[in-house]
Amino acid sequence: MQEYYEKLCKKFPEITFNTGSSLMSGNENKVVINLSSECLKKMANDPEFAKKVEFNLTGAVPGQNRMFAQAKADNAVIHGVTTVIDADGNASVTCGGMTRTSGSKQNSTTLNAEKKQKAQKKRQLRDGQRKRRSWRS
Repeated sequence: MQEYYEKLCKKFPEITFNTGSSLMSGNENKVVINLSSECLKKMANDPEFAKKVEFNLTGAVPGQNRMFAQAKADNAVIHGVTTVIDADGNASVTCGGMTRTSGSKQNSTTLNAEKKQKAQKKRQLRDGQRKRRSWRS
């Protein structure tokens, strides 16, 4: 298993793999994958399973880069990203706190809710203008 782990680290040098029991978080400059020891064991012994997980790993760095770029475009800063790959090779990603350029810390759920509210208000204004136009006709 150690031999496969070293091979994996060489294949993905831009990723830090954590196989310990505690979780590590990455940031804008560091991609960290918390890899289940059971998953690593399966990968070392099953080439088809390893191929599936490695294929998914190829998207980790570009995906995280896109996520940070989108946050920046939305005037937000992500403070941490935790990626976990479980024993079955399934990945889950969690973003830590976010800070808007105004400085207020908010989680992604709050930011998404605010975006939806703004979009809804725009639709309501637009619909209201349409009704006024049709009333005048």
